Amino acid sequence: MAPRVYFEFVVLRMTYDSHLHPNKPRISFTHRKHSPSASLIEARDWFDLVMARERSKLPQGSKLRYTEWRIISGDAKLFYVEGYLYDKILVFMGEESNYWMFYENVQRPRRIEGSGRLPLTYCACCLKSQYKTVLDTIKNCLSRKG
Repeated sequence: MAPRVYFEFVVLRMTYDSHLHPNKPRISFTHRKHSPSASLIEARDWFDLVMARERSKLPQGSKLRYTEWRIISGDAKLFYVEGYLYDKILVFMGEESNYWMFYENVQRPRRIEGSGRLPLTYCACCLKSQYKTVLDTIKNCLSRKG
């Protein structure tokens, strides 16, 4: 059997908007051949570090593809972690590990960063129906660490 050449990474970007109805999020996704790092202004350093870590695990000459999901939601429950409301959530789902960051766009930003080999079940093409389960799994992991 030939070695695997193509690898896909899934990036979930969530933004809280209090003006949107909690049950009607705005959801879009794109497939990319290039890293979405340039559009991640507040989290670019973190994302580049995570990508370098994931790329180091892949065979030389591997071809990468990114599926980027952007979800703008008015559901505040999704953005509450450890008693704080965060503006944005970034989840990177790699080959073996998953990485996440909850952060804010304010003067003194508060962040929660983490990673782990979580038993996430998702499909890159249907994440719009599975993102709440992914976030619940991450929050359960954070509550066990605390």
